[in-house]
Amino acid sequence: MYKMLRWVSLITLFGLSSCNAISADPFTDEQRNKAVEVYSESALSASLEGILEWHQANRTEIPNVLNPGLDRDSIHTAFSDLGCQPTNELIQLWEWHNGTQYTPVSFIWYHDFLSLEDALSEYKYLTSNPLITWNKNWIPVFTFEGEWYFVECYEEARIASPVGYSFLEDTEVYYTYVSLTRMMETSAAYYDQGAVFWDSESWGLGDDIKEVFSIHQTMNEGAHFPYHVE
Repeated sequence: MYKMLRWVSLITLFGLSSCNAISADPFTDEQRNKAVEVYSESALSASLEGILEWHQANRTEIPNVLNPGLDRDSIHTAFSDLGCQPTNELIQLWEWHNGTQYTPVSFIWYHDFLSLEDALSEYKYLTSNPLITWNKNWIPVFTFEGEWYFVECYEEARIASPVGYSFLEDTEVYYTYVSLTRMMETSAAYYDQGAVFWDSESWGLGDDIKEVFSIHQTMNEGAHFPYHVE
């Protein structure tokens, strides 16, 4: 299981329940509608391929650890016990590739791309842990050591969802990207514009946090950037 589960286990072990009283809903109906408005199958596909091409050009491990994509029926079947339906965006993402196997190299800016199986395993852990407040319609998609970027699933199928952010050391959850499509477009822009770069000395991702912040705010008007920028 991913390293973040070990981190969560430590939180549970030491009983830091005060860190987990998070708010119930980070999204407004206007934000949910905006996610639907900006969805583009071609834009999501292009941004995912752009991210992959960046990893290929920098010879990272990511191209070798991406899992094969899934078919729609398998994705819907996996959601059958949850009482909600994945969005078109989420289906398209896992049809493209079913997350990555474990690697110290991040798929996007220091966050791992969860497979469907790992996402639902995380989901079950988060919703069953009494020390963690996690809504039943939040599906984790990207993660790093106690941080999750998540999207909503719905009783009736929808095209897209806003993206939220949860961190166990924070008492709030945040609206952080307009949609999964926009998140991938923004992540591709981080790479393309050099805000996130390959550090060959440390064999990992480096960043210019001010440039990352600027790109994020430009492409996700009104969304919260969940990291400190001086």
